[in-house]
Amino acid sequence: MFRTGVQSTHFRHLSFRAGRAVVALAAAAAIALAGSSALAAPPKGGAANLAMIGEPQTLDPMASTADLVSTIMQHVYEPLYTFDANWNVAPMLAESMPAISKDGLVYTIPLRKGVK
Repeated sequence: MFRTGVQSTHFRHLSFRAGRAVVALAAAAAIALAGSSALAAPPKGGAANLAMIGEPQTLDPMASTADLVSTIMQHVYEPLYTFDANWNVAPMLAESMPAISKDGLVYTIPLRKGVK
């Protein structure tokens, strides 16, 4: 017979393995049922549901230093520039890097077509 501690550990191990099997089967079913719908274009409009770890104090990215606000607002605002895979500055809303006047006082940033 098993001792109480060993028995409960044994059953916990079996439960964990059974749980993993259920998750694997559910994932396989989801992939199988997805079919060609995964290739369909997403509809325009609608709502974006984001799971966050907390409630932000503000949604103003200039008034907060919290990472949570930055994470949320990345889905609302696009920056003029971002970083590429090698951490080099790359245009995002901008079409190219800014043109700087000879006196260094005026920066002209051309925007991508369609950006308002």
